[in-house]
Amino acid sequence: MIIIKLLRKIDEYTNVGTFELVYKHNKIKISYYDEILDFNDKNIVIKVDNNKKIIFKGNNLVIENLYKELIIISGSISNISFGEYNE
Repeated sequence: MIIIKLLRKIDEYTNVGTFELVYKHNKIKISYYDEILDFNDKNIVIKVDNNKKIIFKGNNLVIENLYKELIIISGSISNISFGEYNE
């Protein structure tokens, strides 16, 4: 058990600054995003990794937490799509 915890800590340390998306307990956690391009209660668009975007569609979408390196989205998410970001 101690070795597993140690390996997790090493992994967290070596992956600092790496984009990550986690879906857990009906919430989406995005680490190291670039910017929020658009959001309302049905659509949230996040820019990640310089030229990629993630589009979340659903109902009652809410940005629960917003930090420089972390965003947490909740609501009834019906679709997640990935694409290229073109200005």
